[in-house]
Amino acid sequence: MKTITLVCVLLFLATGNAMAADVAFRLTLVPSGTLTIANTATQSVLKSCSDSSASCEVLVPAGTSLTLTATPGIQSTFVGWQGQNGDAVGSACSGTTSPCSLVVNQISSIRAVFQTPTHKVTINKQGSGQATITVSHTLGGPNVISCQKEQNSCSADALAGRVLTWSLVPETGTTFNGWSNQTGSLVGSPCVNTTQPCQFTLLADSSMTANLSVTLVAIDVSKSQDGTGTVTDQLTDKLLCIQGAPIPRCISSYPKGTRVTLRATPGTGSIFTQWTNATGSAAVCNNSSNPFCPFTIDDPSSIKANFVPETVVLQAGITGDGSGNVVVKNASGISVINCGTTGTKCSASFPGGTSITISASPQLNSKFTKWENGTGSASGCNGKTSQNCTFVLNANSSIRASIFSLNQPVE
Repeated sequence: MKTITLVCVLLFLATGNAMAADVAFRLTLVPSGTLTIANTATQSVLKSCSDSSASCEVLVPAGTSLTLTATPGIQSTFVGWQGQNGDAVGSACSGTTSPCSLVVNQISSIRAVFQTPTHKVTINKQGSGQATITVSHTLGGPNVISCQKEQNSCSADALAGRVLTWSLVPETGTTFNGWSNQTGSLVGSPCVNTTQPCQFTLLADSSMTANLSVTLVAIDVSKSQDGTGTVTDQLTDKLLCIQGAPIPRCISSYPKGTRVTLRATPGTGSIFTQWTNATGSAAVCNNSSNPFCPFTIDDPSSIKANFVPETVVLQAGITGDGSGNVVVKNASGISVINCGTTGTKCSASFPGGTSITISASPQLNSKFTKWENGTGSASGCNGKTSQNCTFVLNANSSIRASIFSLNQPVE
């Protein structure tokens, strides 16, 4: 049991031929009890003070008879009068007598003592989610419990009869699915389903469970196999895809609403070129050459990090019995390769990720038929009959222009 003290102080001041009395009540806690001061003769209430009052004072003429009534609050008990001084000594205001009367003619004081029990309040959490749950005094005052997100159970004592408020703040990605397992004063209270904040009056040991779940959203991260590199979550340093070609794709899950920043780090001898194939929440980074890709993951997403060698080699040549040449130009239109002899293999080095255009120019009495023997990045040109083929050079590659003489049957 916790003892709550309610103080009644009677003060008398001389004013000429009369005396004046100053009665002050100082209380500390709610709702231990109420102290009423009334004029005995007129039965009029001069002051009613509860322990929510910082001070309570009345002025009466000396010789006034006052009636004091101590009324305990919810689940509180009036223990009795204590600390009598002045005219309160030997008065009827002793023991547990209430109401009681006394005549004040001098500075006097008296204390009303109440006892209020405490009850235990317990918060439990169930499920994979996280949330901060607070139990506070509805009428103000310090929190009874502040159960942090990483705590699965919290408990504390609170004064009986208090009106308490439960409130819950879920973490990002956590869904609050409702209260359950109510006991004590929480049974039949408004704290049901997903209602929060909610209030109840504490009349017994009480507990309740918050059911929390996590909504996970997947990110499908893939890597090009031309170069090497690593994809990590910049904010958590979580490794999503490791360096090297054997593991070109990885899937990770995050709580919905999580802020993610993907970081593409090329391996030795490789460079990062761009993000491609981005869908869902990651679509904001599609075709971006920035190695950092920030977004909030609200929907299932996918994205590809493209790594290429720092330097790649392209071999170009001509097959067939015709005459002509093969010209390779970079994105700026500058010729880098010019092969003009049938069967000759010409080559040049390029920075990885270079966009190039290869062109076949047959000479008189010769005809270009198709591109063939394409490997690496040039494989997409195989079988094409257009004399020009454009592609991005991300790996060592080779390609041949098939040119035949018009003086002989074309196979």
